[in-house]
Amino acid sequence: ALIGAWAANLKGSKTSLHLRTNHQVVLEADTATVLSTGYAWNRMEGNGDPLWEVWGTYEHHLTRFADGWKVDGFAFRMTHERGNPWVKTTPGQ
Repeated sequence: ALIGAWAANLKGSKTSLHLRTNHQVVLEADTATVLSTGYAWNRMEGNGDPLWEVWGTYEHHLTRFADGWKVDGFAFRMTHERGNPWVKTTPGQ
């Protein structure tokens, strides 16, 4: 559902940049938690200020299977946002 929502929203007329940094990995046998800091922006012309930005933290949970590690949990906790919410919520063309 999450990937489908991103695919529907981030089309050609909307540009975006997503960054993650300061990764911290905690290993516990066949599971891992990855914590990181994130920043992203979306830009789209058409309704006032063309920029929306967000800051926050990511948490990814991974499990090791016979064929490798798989992400089985993901959370983004927003700490701050600014700009035009129309850019965030309006699908690109």
